[in-house]
Amino acid sequence: MVKLLENVDVADSVALWKASARGDELVVKLLLDKGVNVNAPSDGYNGSALQVASAGGFEIVVKLLLDNGANINAQDIVYGNALQTASAGSHELVVKLLLDKGANVNAQSRNYNALQVALETGSKKVVNSTLCRACASSSSGSILSELILKFLTIQGIK
Repeated sequence: MVKLLENVDVADSVALWKASARGDELVVKLLLDKGVNVNAPSDGYNGSALQVASAGGFEIVVKLLLDNGANINAQDIVYGNALQTASAGSHELVVKLLLDKGANVNAQSRNYNALQVALETGSKKVVNSTLCRACASSSSGSILSELILKFLTIQGIK
């Protein structure tokens, strides 16, 4: 496989995008080591490598991309941002990783933020993670968080 990557053009982000979308840790690492641009969009509509890795819930690939300078808050037309895509897929560990690395929990894309996306999918753990971060700066955050979690429990969202 290493021989196949010897002639990868550093401007070619499609290979990184595809490897990230598959969760292929080895190929992602090899491409990053070769100098492929971690933030290059595939085509402006289908997201960056970080966005598609987050959408797939590939925690190790997400970490590799972030450690190599991926823009954690980059947005596009289809995916929104990495936190929103991880929230939409109910990928709790990726959501936590993105939040720990500084993802903007309040960023709006397509008129939604990560909390709204998480509420739509019904993942209580993802809702709890995003909600806690969203409310952290609010003086009434803990009260709001408690009320929303009670509402989710009543609604049977797990």
